[in-house]
Amino acid sequence: MGTIEDIYSALKRAKEISDRIKNADLLDVLADLKFQVSDLKEEIVRLREENTNLRDQKDLRTKVVFRDDVYYLSEPVPGLSRGPFCPKCWENAGKLITLKKHWCHVCKAPYAPGETPGPRITVI
Repeated sequence: MGTIEDIYSALKRAKEISDRIKNADLLDVLADLKFQVSDLKEEIVRLREENTNLRDQKDLRTKVVFRDDVYYLSEPVPGLSRGPFCPKCWENAGKLITLKKHWCHVCKAPYAPGETPGPRITVI
């Protein structure tokens, strides 16, 4: 199976041959093919990036552990703190939002160690 570069090179050679025989229809077809190959190259780059992101997300999920009613990382991950992370944001959106003073700044949920996540109710 040839690479995109091999296909592009073959198209270039075909264009050179077409230029010599002065076939306008063939030149048009080759020009269209050249644009299609270019689009394919862009799509391959996009899919590779998406694949990398999905692998990173899968890898991250194996490092997240639940302890004391919040989430932590079991090992360091570049660019992230070790936790604690909001359980609601992780479970609902797959986002690791660091809790600040037992408060999530995204979903606004308060958490205390050993306490079930959810709004605090004060009884008077």
